[in-house]
Amino acid sequence: MPQLSLLDRPPPLVERPIPVHIGQRLRGYQAQAVAAVLNQLQSVNSTILVMATGTGKTQCFLGVASGWPGNVLIVAHRKELIEQAAARAREFLHEEVEIEMGVLGATGKSRIIVASKDSLHPDRLANLAKKWKPGLIVVDEAHHFSLANESYVRITEQWKDARLLGVTATPDRADEARLGEVFEDVALLYEIDDAIRDGFLVPIRCKRVVIESVDLRTVKTVAGDYNQGQLDALMRQEEAIHKVVQSTREHGVGKSLVFVTSIATAKLTAEVFNHYESGSARSIDCNTPANERSAIFGGHKAGDYPYLVNVNVTTEGYDDPSIVTMVNAAPTQSRGRYAQRAGRITRPLPGIVDGVPSSWQRQAAIRASGKPFGLIVDLIGTSQDHRLVGPEDVLGGKNSDAVVKKARQLAEKEGGGDVLDLLGRAEVDVAAEERQALRAKAKVTVKVGSRVIDVDPFGFYDIENPQEKWGGNQRFGWRPPTDKMLAGLEKFGMTPMEGLSFGEARALLDKLFADANAGRARFKQIRFLETKGLNAREWSFDQASEAIETIKRQGWKPLVKKQVDAILNREPGAYDE
Repeated sequence: MPQLSLLDRPPPLVERPIPVHIGQRLRGYQAQAVAAVLNQLQSVNSTILVMATGTGKTQCFLGVASGWPGNVLIVAHRKELIEQAAARAREFLHEEVEIEMGVLGATGKSRIIVASKDSLHPDRLANLAKKWKPGLIVVDEAHHFSLANESYVRITEQWKDARLLGVTATPDRADEARLGEVFEDVALLYEIDDAIRDGFLVPIRCKRVVIESVDLRTVKTVAGDYNQGQLDALMRQEEAIHKVVQSTREHGVGKSLVFVTSIATAKLTAEVFNHYESGSARSIDCNTPANERSAIFGGHKAGDYPYLVNVNVTTEGYDDPSIVTMVNAAPTQSRGRYAQRAGRITRPLPGIVDGVPSSWQRQAAIRASGKPFGLIVDLIGTSQDHRLVGPEDVLGGKNSDAVVKKARQLAEKEGGGDVLDLLGRAEVDVAAEERQALRAKAKVTVKVGSRVIDVDPFGFYDIENPQEKWGGNQRFGWRPPTDKMLAGLEKFGMTPMEGLSFGEARALLDKLFADANAGRARFKQIRFLETKGLNAREWSFDQASEAIETIKRQGWKPLVKKQVDAILNREPGAYDE
């Protein structure tokens, strides 16, 4: 698999100051993000910028482009994103910007080119490379990037010396392909909860409605999320669709986006909306013709109908600050997918917060505006065997699993509420429970008949913990290891750590299987021999087995130096004293 990190780094960048007219248009955290990226790319070849939807990641990567000393290629995967980036770049940078997509071809005379990843097929890519070379490649919506994606890898391989910047609001992938395989570092994290507290996004309230006829326990999990066919069969039941529509009409506020499970379900749901109130809804999908799609978006933005029903058409690149309600009628186990949906309602109305100097003044301005909050109407089914993702996970930020779980319990008990308020109350409750547990432990004396040694397997093997590198389980979503993974770790003698994630388990199993295939000592053997004072980390499986057998024959007594030397030198008959 091609690697994007280069051993021979390009020379340090020549500083190119950010133009004054751009610096004045950046918020404080945006200017910090631009400076962090430019600083990171002095010492690493690739970095990623993680910013919540509505906080201006486009301004940030254009700010980076303005401070970059050479050509910049901006890559995106959808027509709307490409056209949006090019238009914003022309306005923001005050320089010529070309597009490489479809019938549009770049001449190579501009410093900035915005391109479709799919249009840059091998021949077209080679042709562009003959006349133009970027020093920086920016990948918009970088959560789509993986080393298994030939389109992205082909582009980065064409210009190996170029630095790489990824920008995303949702950095966790449903298939757990680690972005750490592509990006060496994280330049800055600015998540939804940070932006709400700073007064740049609106507060989020949630209303939970359980659809009793939808039993998610019957739906299998595939690649980290529900089997979409089985899920759609449940959600397309007549009773379920009417419940979705009735709940939206009852609890929704203002203009709404409704996310459902399939194109057919989207069309049927819109019909049911219109049955209750003629002309109140339209549906849109990937097969909707471009001119009709533009008309539907335009009508919804203008307020001609309050309900726009879709599958995932509006999750990226559809920015309408006047949308107040997101209706989630497509249960998911993916934090990234849920965060994309939630991001459609987080923007405040235009002109409300920019230029306002303090966080409390911005919060007050939002409260006094025509959109004082965003509302999530979460329509879920019975789920005991699955880990449903909800607004608490998305806004949980730096909170522990226990706090997020407690917040979800409070929301279910109370039917919803302000999400940050629920998380704050949950944090207090969990802290109190932990103090109570510690006081209870202090009153108990436990006799231990054997020696217990705690071990961090990542430190033990000196391998990188993928979760620590990317800010911890809570930063980018979490899903548990499979039962097969847990059984595999147990077989190797490794007791799974509390809170172990799918990605962490995979990293450990990769190491354990690699050692087994290479004939090296097993984790279980090494840990046992360490209790006998022996460091067997560099031993072979056969050497460790011989040592353990010898210790067993002599009544579990530790080995002496002569025995150890004999085992390591493979001297037959010299194992016993």
